[in-house]
Amino acid sequence: MPTFSKTRSGEKILKLSETVINNTLNDPTILQKVSEFGYNSEKLNQGKQLLENANEKYEQSLLLSGKQQDLTESVKEAFAIAKQAYQDLSNVAKAVFKNDKGKLAQLGLTSRMPRTIAEFIVSGIALFENIEKSDEIKNKLQEYGYDNAKIKTEKLKIIELQNIDNQQEAAKGEAQNATKEKEKAIKDLYDWTMQYLKIARVALKQNKQLLEKLGTRVYSQKTSKQRGAAKKAAATKKNKKQS
Repeated sequence: MPTFSKTRSGEKILKLSETVINNTLNDPTILQKVSEFGYNSEKLNQGKQLLENANEKYEQSLLLSGKQQDLTESVKEAFAIAKQAYQDLSNVAKAVFKNDKGKLAQLGLTSRMPRTIAEFIVSGIALFENIEKSDEIKNKLQEYGYDNAKIKTEKLKIIELQNIDNQQEAAKGEAQNATKEKEKAIKDLYDWTMQYLKIARVALKQNKQLLEKLGTRVYSQKTSKQRGAAKKAAATKKNKKQS
C-alpha cells in the first residue's frame, strides 16, 4: 500500500475513499464478509464521517485559498494606484522644495523609494499627514494643484491599499490554517482507508470481483512455471527483433 504524502492528490484520496466506503455499505455481501473481520456498519460509518469531514475541509480550503488569491490581485491593483499617487506628490514636492532639505526630510523624501508594501504604506501615510500638519508646506503645494481636497483624495488611495493589504494578510492566515486542517483530515481519511483495504483483501480474497468493486486492482497469481514461460516468450520475441 502506498504511504501518505502531501504531494499525493487530495482529490484521488477523496474519490478512492468514497468508492471504498459507499460500495461496501451498499453491497450486503461485501459488508457481511468484512463484518466478520471487525468492519461492521458502525465502523464503516466512522469512515464515512471521516470522508464527510475531509470533503468539508477540502472545500473550505479551496474557498479560502480563492479568497486570498482574489485579495492578492486587489492588493496589486491598489498598490499601483497608491504608488502613482505617492510618486506624483513626491516628485512635485521634490521640485518645489529642491533647495530646502529640511522640508524634504520632514516629508520623508530624502531617502530611497520604499520597496515593500509595508514600507510604502508607512511612508505614504507619513507624507500626506506631514503635509496636512504644516501650513507652510500645504500652502506652497496648493500653488501646484495640491489643494486640501486633492491631498485628502490622494491620501485615501494609500489608506485603501492599507485596508486591502490587511484583509489579504488575514485571508492568508485563514487559508494557511484551512490548508493544515485539510491535510490532517485527508491524512486521517487516507490512513483509515488504507487499513480497511488491507483487511478487505483478507476478507474478500476468494472473490476478486468484490475487491475490484472497492477500486482495488487484483493481479492474477502465476505459478513459477507460468512466470518462466512468460519470460522465455519475451526473450524469444526480443531475439527475433534483433535478428
